[in-house]
Order: sequence, then structure tokens, then C-alpha cells
Amino acid sequence: MFKKILLAAAVLVSAASAIEFGPHVGGNMTTMYGDDAENVTAGVGFNAGAAVKVAFKDSPISIVPEVLIDMRNSGSDKDDNYSMTEWALEIPVMVRCELMGLFYFEAGPSFNFNLATSTETKVLGKEVSDDIDSDLLNTFEFGLSFGVGTNIISMLDIDFRVNLGITDFYAEQKVLGKTVQADAANLQFALGVSIWLL
Repeated sequence: MFKKILLAAAVLVSAASAIEFGPHVGGNMTTMYGDDAENVTAGVGFNAGAAVKVAFKDSPISIVPEVLIDMRNSGSDKDDNYSMTEWALEIPVMVRCELMGLFYFEAGPSFNFNLATSTETKVLGKEVSDDIDSDLLNTFEFGLSFGVGTNIISMLDIDFRVNLGITDFYAEQKVLGKTVQADAANLQFALGVSIWLL
């Protein structure tokens, strides 16, 4: 499998007419969707990492893989003093189609890994933090990302994306001999900037 991935990457690079590298940074708002996510509210976070843009000669299509560290914050409308923070490693692979050399649409899969998740509450005016047991969460999350952007400024891409988690956030649990699965997955809106330095 690994050899096939390397072969596909080699074919992709050999067909490319230009390859650019640079940092990617952005801000986000994260919440959840699903039958068990009705009380989850959106919180503000950020992401940062690196991106590669592989362009093809005489084609409006390019491939843009990224490796990002993403901080996702959310809350609860039942308790204003409660918040949850997830740190995740995100690897989106975006397929981009440019229009008139100024704007682009993009979409692709995202492979995400939950690195750490904690909650924070206020008790008698004091903030109390607690790490969530990793056994309660799905460590791997498969998602879909899609959005629009502009490269009207040379060496700078600005994009707005919707990141939709397909995998449930919480892992299956055994309760009284029965398997229980919470229906809740991540939903994120992100505004990002890529600066092509190389």
C-alpha cells in the first residue's frame, strides 16, 4: 500500500509543471452536527501548518495537500461555563479548479487525527480543566472539505472552507451490554491564508 502511495506521488510530481511550498494559517469556528449535538455551540480556534501546490501545464486543476495543527473550540448552550478544546492533526488534500486566474473552487478529503481533547468548566468562579479519556473518542476522523478562494494577490491564496466530519467524534461504548454510538461529528468553518514562498 505504501509503495502504491509513493508511486502515485511520483507520477503526480512528474506530471506537474510547477510545485510551490509555503505556510498556511487560518482561523475557524467549530461546532458539531447530528442528533446528539443539538446543544453544542460554536467556538473560535485556529490552524497553522504547511501546504504544497502542484499545478499542471495548460490545466486549471491543481492539487493542494496540507499538514495542519488545528485547535477546535466548542461550547454548550446548556452551560455558558463549559467549553471543549480539541487539538487535531489535519491532512486535507484539496483538488482546486481555477476560474479566470483570479478565483477557485476546491474540494477534497481530509484525514484527521485527534491529538488531545480537554474540557473546561467554572466551579465557584474557578476554572477547572479535565482531559477526556482517549478511549471515549475516535482517534481518527475522515472528513470532507470544500470551499472557494482567491489568488488575486501574487504569491497569496485566501480561502473560505467548510470542513465536514464524516466519522463520529465519540467512539462506540458498551452500556449495560449494549453498544451505544453518539451521533455527533465535527462541523467547521475556516478562513485561511497560504503564502507561497518557494
